[in-house]
Amino acid sequence: NARRGTHVRANVQASLTPKIDLAVQTGFISSSQRLPQTDNNTVGLLSNGFGGPGFKGNLLPPNNVPLFGYRLYTPDQFFSETVNQDIDRFIGS
Repeated sequence: NARRGTHVRANVQASLTPKIDLAVQTGFISSSQRLPQTDNNTVGLLSNGFGGPGFKGNLLPPNNVPLFGYRLYTPDQFFSETVNQDIDRFIGS
């Protein structure tokens, strides 16, 4: 996995008159994250490791690709697939 983020925040306060105060808070969050396929899904490690028959002779039709005991994908296949999450959020009050 990998994560990259930027966080910027600004707080401004001003006393306009003896009875009026003004305050503004703003923030911006930017985050980009890459996650591995290890969750409980079809392409994940757990469903392929525990869902397979557990012996080396199983093949995936129609091309008879060897799965080496895994259910649908071998580790090189499900770890090569990436899941990205990008967040850009403005916060103001």
